[in-house]
Amino acid sequence: MKHRLRLLLIIIMSALVVVIAYIFLHESGHSLVAALCGAENIHISIINAHSLWTGGSFSDRTRALCNAAGVIYPFSISYIGILLYTKENKSIVYQLIYFFMVVSVAGSGIAWIALPVYTIFVPLPNTSEDVFKFLDSSGISPIVVSLVSMVVVLGNLYFAKKKGLFDTYIQILKNIGKEEAGGAKLITNKTVIGLAAAMFIAVIFVVLLELRNC
Repeated sequence: MKHRLRLLLIIIMSALVVVIAYIFLHESGHSLVAALCGAENIHISIINAHSLWTGGSFSDRTRALCNAAGVIYPFSISYIGILLYTKENKSIVYQLIYFFMVVSVAGSGIAWIALPVYTIFVPLPNTSEDVFKFLDSSGISPIVVSLVSMVVVLGNLYFAKKKGLFDTYIQILKNIGKEEAGGAKLITNKTVIGLAAAMFIAVIFVVLLELRNC
């Protein structure tokens, strides 16, 4: 029972760390382009999942880039991360972090595949959704946006599969369920404590970021 409880804690904490990291990367993408366009007083909120700034000189192209940067930046990090991935590393934390990050980044790209198609049949909605704002600013065909997004998402998943990320992740989970196969050794108290420390640092980072916005 303790073995399963430790596994559950590791999965939850790994997922939370990845969620925090993804939101930060997403909003950092927007903020980076805004900064390059002269924006000031840039604030990123992890809790509210948004970034705010004042000023800046935006053309239609840079505004479109700013809207797309929220997904471009995480995908860039994901591709680089997969390139550096080592399937020989049997650490459950290592594998979980990689798995959740690849899946979350790929999942975020689904909106860029589906929503452009949606706009073919209905007027472009006036919302804060990045995809809709990008289509409005760029003037690029929704079909082109959808197809390019599909290539990027599938490429991300294919690259991860080619590197053995998914197979290794599945194999480790199988081994964890078999304590006689060494599964118990993969989830030690030291592993839980180390991940808890990482989670604590992530929470402190979020708190400091939110206090800066006050």
